[in-house]
Amino acid sequence: MGFILSPEMMKKTFSMGEDGDSFTHRSAQHIKLFPFTANNNATIVTSFSSVIGEWLRLCSNQNTVPESMESALDKLADAMDDISTYEKSQLLQITRNIYWSNDEKHSLRPKSVTSMRYIPCDDQTELKTAQYLYSVLGEEQDLKSAIEKAVEHATKESNVLEKALFEALEAKSQPLPRIDPYYVVHLAPQKLFMQDLNFILKTTARTKEYLVDLLEFYYFFYTSQTCLALSRFEHGDQEQIVPLYFSLDWEKTNKARECYQSGWLRLLPAIKQLFYHAITLEILNQNPTGAQFDYIALQDYVKKTGAEEEIAEQIRRVTDMYRNAISDCSELNNLQKNEQRGPVFSEIDYLYESVRTQFKNTGRGRVSDGYVKHFETFCHDRFLKSRGASGLMLNITEEFLIFLTKLAIHDEEKMSLNEVFRQFEMRGIYLDQPSKDEVVQFYTKLNLIEKKSDSGDAQYVRRIL
Repeated sequence: MGFILSPEMMKKTFSMGEDGDSFTHRSAQHIKLFPFTANNNATIVTSFSSVIGEWLRLCSNQNTVPESMESALDKLADAMDDISTYEKSQLLQITRNIYWSNDEKHSLRPKSVTSMRYIPCDDQTELKTAQYLYSVLGEEQDLKSAIEKAVEHATKESNVLEKALFEALEAKSQPLPRIDPYYVVHLAPQKLFMQDLNFILKTTARTKEYLVDLLEFYYFFYTSQTCLALSRFEHGDQEQIVPLYFSLDWEKTNKARECYQSGWLRLLPAIKQLFYHAITLEILNQNPTGAQFDYIALQDYVKKTGAEEEIAEQIRRVTDMYRNAISDCSELNNLQKNEQRGPVFSEIDYLYESVRTQFKNTGRGRVSDGYVKHFETFCHDRFLKSRGASGLMLNITEEFLIFLTKLAIHDEEKMSLNEVFRQFEMRGIYLDQPSKDEVVQFYTKLNLIEKKSDSGDAQYVRRIL
């Protein structure tokens, strides 16, 4: 399917009216990039403790409907035929204490991947986040196979009571309707996610401790790299990881360090552009054939077809429609095209700059701010630390470093220090030399270093049990 832009489709998507004299900025109509909303009252998700339930249901394609504690216990009681009323009452009380929380929600405790599938997820932003993770981090069949295998393993390890409980709950399970998937911009995170997921799911203890952490980390990894790829337009790369440097929670830092210059300072401007890209790419995907293009895919299509002038003319037409619909931003009149980027991307740059300029210079800027606040707040909550005069920096705590080390080494008995750092970088985590030295000291303190010489290739990191 080719690149086609339909003016009539654009009018309908953005409520432009027959005269094209109005424009409602909408994203995720024909290309879904992020699970964010421009509604400033929407929930901002900083913990995936509820998201995990919906994500597991999507992966297993089973609507394991979260039920109330009372309803579940009633079902379990109905399955108990051969015991006395007193014994049944005692057994149900034990089940209640072991498998349900004591808070007012009385939700199932996340003791295993099986129980996690019953964690309720009612908030719309959390539901969209689960769909986003499901879309961008793995292939449908691979995810289904991994979760089914983990559930089977957890079932074999479970006791008679637990098996009876989940058999009662499974009776209401049914296939889920298919979702409208999110568009995948960056491919690098997918390649490692399935390896890391299978590693985490290998044991019940690991699943309970780290599965939510894994999703939160890969959410950051994929979204940050996608932000950076989009910010590079046609020069973005689906495979290449843009280095983001982190600092260790306990180390001293300064503005001369890579963790300052090439960390949050590099990522934040790309995050601030997210809604501009979401709108620009929505305009560029008013395609009646259903074909979808980001900047990288469009660059490849231009090279393949050579139809530069035809494509540029289509983009020029919709850009004019957009600019004519924005009547309250005189700053648009001052924009000049950058003709150095070739016919197609000169037009795309002009469209993007038009979108950016009107948000920057009208009251609609708060809409863009509301959209980017979702990921920016998540980063603040999970991966940032204030460093005084140096401001915010991407941060690694001791707990996160242990988690990363486990992901790097997996079930190997040991791994060379240099390879551990390379595994970090494959997951988007870069460290400058002072930070690497701090990591070595940390490993030494935990007695994890096996040293034959001072060379990184002759120092080995033992597996953390």
